[in-house]
Amino acid sequence: MTAAATTGRPTGPGQTWASDAPELMTAAEVSVALRVSRMTIYRLIERSELPSVRVGRSFRIPRPGVESLLHGPTVLGLDPGAPTD
Repeated sequence: MTAAATTGRPTGPGQTWASDAPELMTAAEVSVALRVSRMTIYRLIERSELPSVRVGRSFRIPRPGVESLLHGPTVLGLDPGAPTD
């Protein structure tokens, strides 16, 4: 098993975290990959900023949803139309 598979982070030049990520990820896996708390992931799901699938009592997050979050046009939690005093 590679380091990227166990940590969810890139291990070498040119490698992205998504290259070893499964197609459906748990909230814990996404939180490790993005280096945020699981609660942050659940909040993103609740606000519909991160797509998810409910499996029983848990959530699974599709890898393309995580990628779109990373490459999205806005910073999460900020209103792009709000003044920036």
